[in-house]
Amino acid sequence: MVRQKPKTASSGRTTGPMPQVRRIDFWAKAIAARSPAMLEHLQGVARALVAARRAMRTTLPPEFVNNPPMDLLYTVFLADDHCATLPPLIAATGVSAPVARRWIDLLVERDLVYESAGMIRLTDAGLILVAETCQAVIASQTGVDEMSLN
Repeated sequence: MVRQKPKTASSGRTTGPMPQVRRIDFWAKAIAARSPAMLEHLQGVARALVAARRAMRTTLPPEFVNNPPMDLLYTVFLADDHCATLPPLIAATGVSAPVARRWIDLLVERDLVYESAGMIRLTDAGLILVAETCQAVIASQTGVDEMSLN
């Protein structure tokens, strides 16, 4: 039997099959992040982060504050069913439509969102990334990882 080398995405990540242990951990986190109590808690943190970034945009130059990929991910995370159309996503980034489009394309390439019928949706990997980011913010502010996805 000849063993094939896993394919590598343009980002340098391996795109071959995920090892069994990582796959189980991935799906456990995806399920935990969707539990109503956990989701409500994480979305509260995401709302606070979005509000803080909006506040900073009123006093700081855009280049000090803009982080289009995170703005896109938080906006989709906070949208109903983790799904949004392009116009609100562009508005959330604070950048031009072509720049926002390039960031969306990169998020699609990295399997964090997918686009279907004019809607941008979080993938399971995107949901876990945003959830873990919000959880890291909670831990940094409290010193405790009170609601772990693990």
